Amino acid sequence: MDSNLKKQLRALSLELRHVLERDGDTPGDLHLRLNELGIWPDRPAKPLDELVLTEVDRIGRTIVDAFLTYRRQAGVSQSAAFREFVRESAYSWANRCSLSAAWKPATLLIR
Repeated sequence: MDSNLKKQLRALSLELRHVLERDGDTPGDLHLRLNELGIWPDRPAKPLDELVLTEVDRIGRTIVDAFLTYRRQAGVSQSAAFREFVRESAYSWANRCSLSAAWKPATLLIR
């Protein structure tokens, strides 16, 4: 792969991870999306029966719940497990998008 393209894809991946993850006082897009699913870093998740979610969102929520439960059983705090999920998801998602863009350069176009 051309080294210039590699640099561009790396920059794209890092920027995308930053948008999804963010640190400090500004929550990233994944943090906000988890809030929409009734999950927060500093309090228990809202019960599923109190939420109006699409079927896809319910499946996603179930997956996140399973991850957070698994991490809590390992002795990790809710806040740390939430941050870990956001960090790992942002990393995975950004890298997948970058790889997809490497194979299909047209996917770099933003509408």
